[in-house]
Amino acid sequence: PAVFPQAVITEMGGNLSSISFLDHAWGKTPPEALVAASKRQYGLYQRGNSAWDVIFGDLLPESISHIKWVLSCTEESVIEFGHNSHELISRLLSIKLEKLLADDGGTGKKCRILTTDTEFYSFTRQMNRLMEIGSKRIEIEHVEIHPINTFQSRFAEKVREGGKDNKWDLIYASQCVYSTQETIILDLEGFVGEVESELKGKENEDCFFIVDGYHGFGAIPTSLSTFTNTFYVAGMLKHVGSGANCAFLVVPQIQAEKLKPVFTGWIADPSVLSPESKGIKLGSEVGYIPGYSLMGGTPAFMPSLLIFVEVMRRWKERNITVVHAHRHVMELHEYFIRGIEDMVKKWKDGTEGTVSCWGGMRPMADPEIRSHSITFVVDSSQTAKKVVELMASFGDIEIDSRKNYVRFGFGFNHHLENVAKLLKTCEKVQEAVGQ
Repeated sequence: PAVFPQAVITEMGGNLSSISFLDHAWGKTPPEALVAASKRQYGLYQRGNSAWDVIFGDLLPESISHIKWVLSCTEESVIEFGHNSHELISRLLSIKLEKLLADDGGTGKKCRILTTDTEFYSFTRQMNRLMEIGSKRIEIEHVEIHPINTFQSRFAEKVREGGKDNKWDLIYASQCVYSTQETIILDLEGFVGEVESELKGKENEDCFFIVDGYHGFGAIPTSLSTFTNTFYVAGMLKHVGSGANCAFLVVPQIQAEKLKPVFTGWIADPSVLSPESKGIKLGSEVGYIPGYSLMGGTPAFMPSLLIFVEVMRRWKERNITVVHAHRHVMELHEYFIRGIEDMVKKWKDGTEGTVSCWGGMRPMADPEIRSHSITFVVDSSQTAKKVVELMASFGDIEIDSRKNYVRFGFGFNHHLENVAKLLKTCEKVQEAVGQ
């Protein structure tokens, strides 16, 4: 409809020449999918309660099939949905905290968590809150991500050392870290295999080992086909361009029946609405159905899933795969990196005693496993903010920053001429910043 292009013009202030180099550069397919999903959502709203039959009988099963296709999941894997990854992880965590609630402290039971020093704010905040409580019955340990080339071996060693005498309850690590967008798990299959091997044995068989793939889903070719006892959490917001308010958790089949979170809601067992059900009253047994166990109250992720299935349908119609998209982005990376290296050399040779603001490029993983963002370290968060503002002022190019990291994201909608313009704008910014 004509209203959609006009909305874009309005939101961009009439400037259609602006180019976004963000970590979720979507291209043309997601906006097309949004239009189709909006039409379908309008129709479903008119159906009232019968729309739930479509959501649970059609939308969720199709979404699950697409997720399994993208990630090469085993057929036995169970997919749980939530509104964001934090909701899903919080419910998993509540399962592990249950033993503390049910115990008066006489047994000395503890909840032991292992993670990294660079997880996203929500998870880190949750860990900080647990530590603030100061309970001697909650132990949280971490492994530093740097140096990245030894992270996997150091993390596996920590799993082994910590699990000798006391079991781990929850282990959590990101495939790519949120701050610099760097891939820290350089061999996902090997990493998972090693950690799963360390967790074998009665003392750790119930541990929840979670890989956070939020910044890799739909961008980095990823296969979960060899996972046997590992969870994988991600969401629809970033590289599949399906908006906020929906995340998912791939649950190993051997864990699916064990998911009975303390914090729960009616959707975790929708059978209570069936005609033969007696419903729920105080004192009723609390049941869970795999695939719904981590849900709470009435879900609001239908709009995001409607977009997601439309995106995936178009991917399949157009033979788009994560492998193809990733290859395209890596070609753009190569062109950009070469241009930056030439620029830095030129700046150093011609301006004695100064440092190029593009000289602090973060080391990158091999192209096969690299995230789609390239990150630079500058001297301060103020400089990073200034660089972002100048990129917009000089070239109508939108990028972003975190602390003193300046980040460029590449995706479907970028071509070499876009990167050429990006490099010219980077040169102008360098002259203006003049570090």
